[in-house]
Amino acid sequence: MTTEWIPRFVFARPFEPFSVLLCDGREVQVHRPDHVAVGEHLLTLCVFHPSAQVEVIDTGLIVSIRTLRRATFSTFFR
Repeated sequence: MTTEWIPRFVFARPFEPFSVLLCDGREVQVHRPDHVAVGEHLLTLCVFHPSAQVEVIDTGLIVSIRTLRRATFSTFFR
């Protein structure tokens, strides 16, 4: 996956909850915009879990990103 897509999901307005599928098969869900951040140069994705844990993900390990509910085309293609 190219990193150009990550900001489209992280900074989408209105925010659309999304999940990230990693190459090891894990799925990480992001339900709120204040629970996710991207690192400098888009090399890492930082997720703040509801359990108060923080996870830093190497964006090179991301296989796909998808919305958790129906989204409008215009949210991601401007």
